[in-house]
Amino acid sequence: MGRYTPFVGEATSERRGPRLWRPAFALLGLLVLGAVAILATSRSVRIRYFSFRMRAAATHHERSWARLDLLKIGRPAIDDVFPELVAGELGDSVAQICSFPWVVFVGHIQDPSEGLVTPATQVDVFVVDEPIPNEALEDLHIRKGDHVPVHVPRRSRAPIDAALSGDGKPGKSVLVLGQVPELWTHGMYLYHVMTVELPDEEPLRARVVRETRELVSEVSSRR
Repeated sequence: MGRYTPFVGEATSERRGPRLWRPAFALLGLLVLGAVAILATSRSVRIRYFSFRMRAAATHHERSWARLDLLKIGRPAIDDVFPELVAGELGDSVAQICSFPWVVFVGHIQDPSEGLVTPATQVDVFVVDEPIPNEALEDLHIRKGDHVPVHVPRRSRAPIDAALSGDGKPGKSVLVLGQVPELWTHGMYLYHVMTVELPDEEPLRARVVRETRELVSEVSSRR
């Protein structure tokens, strides 16, 4: 029998098939590069992307890096998500550690070399699991507005901790989160401490404190 010879149209179709895919792949590549370029150059797009990541990422590590990327963009650009960022990071820290009650308060750095912090005037000491009983405060002679020494043990700081805590200079106002294993006559000794620089003139100060307390309380109640 004679050798089979394909029709002209059939052979042409086979030859053109692969070529038709090349422009499609090139177009797809351009679209991907364009999306990457937009993400790299548009601040608003990056803020939306990292905000999504800090909410949707599966692990604390991934969420922390998304928050760090937002902090690198800087304020006031990220002000809309800044309270959520702070509350989320501190809430994630609480979710990993349980046992003792958590305390959240605003204080001023007294001596960073010794890790001493004093609660700011007119700020209550707040224990997340349940409020400190009034009689306990009276026994310790602690009243609203008093400057109560709080010893904050040193801890290794992750990049997100360092970015939130600021330079740690004396007099700086900070939001403090820590565990209270015991109350004693010299104040409170805190474990697993995180601090967030929160200047007196910070416009989002009240919202940051409120959202942090609410989320830490919610997370702690699930433990």
